[in-house]
Amino acid sequence: MPTDRNSGWVEPDIVINGRALTFAECMSVRVAIGSFRLSLQDREICAGIGTVLACNYDHHLASVERTMLSPEPRDEVVGLGERRRKNPHEPQQWPIGTPVTVQRGNGDLFETKTRSQPWLLSGHTWVILVQGISGCYALDRVTER
Repeated sequence: MPTDRNSGWVEPDIVINGRALTFAECMSVRVAIGSFRLSLQDREICAGIGTVLACNYDHHLASVERTMLSPEPRDEVVGLGERRRKNPHEPQQWPIGTPVTVQRGNGDLFETKTRSQPWLLSGHTWVILVQGISGCYALDRVTER
């Protein structure tokens, strides 16, 4: 498995057309898949490509994402609108719109609502998207109200 020399983080082996990808390339593929799956939660994007196609993409990308994130089999990750079994290593899953408080980098508290489910970022940090803040926040800075 490709490993970053500085951090020790590991990415899955990915071979495309006979060439093994580097650590950075593997990480980029995983981030791109995760980002595309997040964008599929946007109703306008789903409407633009069609709900059936969006659900199909999400279902198959969930399988790819599961394979990339798990060296051993885990509970099945499924697509949009489908339930999945809880993995004991995952944090609590909050429905989108759950009221939460985010502790910002400067220590200020920001009351908001979730706009995604938590996901594992780069294989090491659980994060979530919230309303009013661009980008994701680490779950250790987010509490349910």
